[in-house]
Amino acid sequence: MATSTVAKRCFRMICPSRHVWIEMISKSSTHRWVQIGLTERGIEDIGDVSSIQSFIHPGQCITRGQEIVKIHFEGHAITAADELYHTVWETFEGQLAVVSPVSGTVLEQQNEIESDLQEEEEIDSDTVLAALMITGDEWKQTCRETQLVNEQQYQILIQNMTRGKFAEQ
Repeated sequence: MATSTVAKRCFRMICPSRHVWIEMISKSSTHRWVQIGLTERGIEDIGDVSSIQSFIHPGQCITRGQEIVKIHFEGHAITAADELYHTVWETFEGQLAVVSPVSGTVLEQQNEIESDLQEEEEIDSDTVLAALMITGDEWKQTCRETQLVNEQQYQILIQNMTRGKFAEQ
């Protein structure tokens, strides 16, 4: 009974400066299988997704810090209001480059994400932007050398951060 609980449990670490999560979904004695995505706070920094551009393909070896996807977005935010409640909106367009927090081999091309976005034009904090196979040593080194924190530590850190410009008020 305890074995099945452990097997289904995922281990997620977060890079607070980029609001990117990396989740270990499986492991062997030598390798880890991980997925990468944006946190809810990271999603607040982008408006409506207009397109997502993938720079990776299955079998490709990528390095830590390499750009894996670019998210193009647009949105609107209130920039001013007067005492009569006249609201002034500003339109924003931008791009967010998502870089890999680990080195590894791409397992799947995320084409299905791109085609889903064309229909729905949104991503959320559960959207997997990349799936990689990494070595156990790379996982340990990444956890030691980068500023990854667990989810509880991340929640404490973002309490003191300004909300994203597209956060719901």
